[in-house]
Amino acid sequence: MNKNYSIGDNSLKVLRPPSLKKFEAELQANKGFYHIVHFDGHGNFDSETQGVLVFEDEQGNEQAVSAREIAQYLTDCRVPIFVLNACKSGQVGVAGQLVKLGAKGVVAMAYSVYAKGAEHFIGRLYGELVRGECIATAVAAGRKSMSIDKMRPSPKGNLPLQDWLVPVLYQQEPYTPFVPQKTAPSFTDLMAQADNTPESSKAVGLPDESAYGFIGRDYEILRLERAFRQNHLVLVQGMGGVGKTELAAGFARWLDDTQGRTGGMFFTSFEQGAGLSQVINQIGRALGGERFSQMMPEQQDAVVQQYLQTNPCLLIWDNFEPVNGFPTGNEPLLSGEERNKLKRFLKELRGGKSWVLITSRRQEPWLDCGYSLINLRGLSQADAQELAAKILQTVGVERKNLPAEYLELLKLLGGHPLSLRVVLPHLKMQTPVQLIEALRQGLDTFRGQEEEGREKSLTVSLDYSFATVSSYLARGDG
Repeated sequence: MNKNYSIGDNSLKVLRPPSLKKFEAELQANKGFYHIVHFDGHGNFDSETQGVLVFEDEQGNEQAVSAREIAQYLTDCRVPIFVLNACKSGQVGVAGQLVKLGAKGVVAMAYSVYAKGAEHFIGRLYGELVRGECIATAVAAGRKSMSIDKMRPSPKGNLPLQDWLVPVLYQQEPYTPFVPQKTAPSFTDLMAQADNTPESSKAVGLPDESAYGFIGRDYEILRLERAFRQNHLVLVQGMGGVGKTELAAGFARWLDDTQGRTGGMFFTSFEQGAGLSQVINQIGRALGGERFSQMMPEQQDAVVQQYLQTNPCLLIWDNFEPVNGFPTGNEPLLSGEERNKLKRFLKELRGGKSWVLITSRRQEPWLDCGYSLINLRGLSQADAQELAAKILQTVGVERKNLPAEYLELLKLLGGHPLSLRVVLPHLKMQTPVQLIEALRQGLDTFRGQEEEGREKSLTVSLDYSFATVSSYLARGDG
């Protein structure tokens, strides 16, 4: 009977019984399919000094077949390599005949060889072939293995034998039978041997929660949930300091608490020009540990893609605007090739289980990925008051002692989180009226000078805060 074995991506078929009839039928039925025919048996010379290889018939009896006859049967089988692990097969004429008929290479034995020597040679030969080496390199490596492990059994015990000369190669042209496919091992296998458990890697790279905690944004989180039901890619656009990063991190923690993304969450900041390799490495090392870092880059890409396609993950790409140049007119932080890699990566995630959340100060049409867009604005009035109360508590200002103009100040700041954090601490030294007057003067000064990706209130707030601190330092109050 026939039996198939699988060695990685290579199929091995053993003929049973190993008869010439079955051998010839198999090759004729599968012309061009097999890369190697391996004959493991006996070779000899018959009474007419004609070389023969010994097969079996259906009953298990020896069937000596001449080199000429074998060559005739195999004329059109289109097998590129033959390995004849048979004594004297290099002398019996079969190798030469096969090369004449078009075989690219025939490995044979010039003389009798010990089984132990053949074991060293054949093991190394196939090991090199499946790694992608050519037949000549593989034969040389096999002979070297025999030379290194030269002890052979004898009646007097193991003795050194220089039998590495026995294997020979007949070749008409260089040939490499196997081009290794960079097959991606599953992340299930990688994680089983990882340094970190999946539980300890659920949220990777998330920034720490701010000193004031995550405040509000209930409706924005609901909008994100709804958007991801329709699209695997969502872009949150908002002015600088409006809270895009905090929203993204808060959304990730919400999903973690509610088992919304069981495959893990991975946060990458692009502010300093991170590229796809950093994204891949972060995910791979979190789930595959040191074993992942030892893989080739092509394999790393493949296993991460496989994991993201089959597991519900959340990727957060934060501060994305510098990737393509920001503000408009500035040089992109990433080259065109690196930007195209990011585009391809996003497109290849379509149809899979993972989500990608991008935050940016502007829209990113160059991605050409059909993302869903969410415009993020300041906190609601109630949420802004909650954040303000925590800021005042931190700097030691009693909210109940502030005049009514305090609420006017909050309205002027527009619920902008960073503006609130920058301006409100000044209430320790100044009144709300003084701050309102200074900010309004600043707004008048900056009228018509809007900066891309930044609200005027933030620009004025930062400007005022810097000027105030500089004044204190100049007077020696700092």
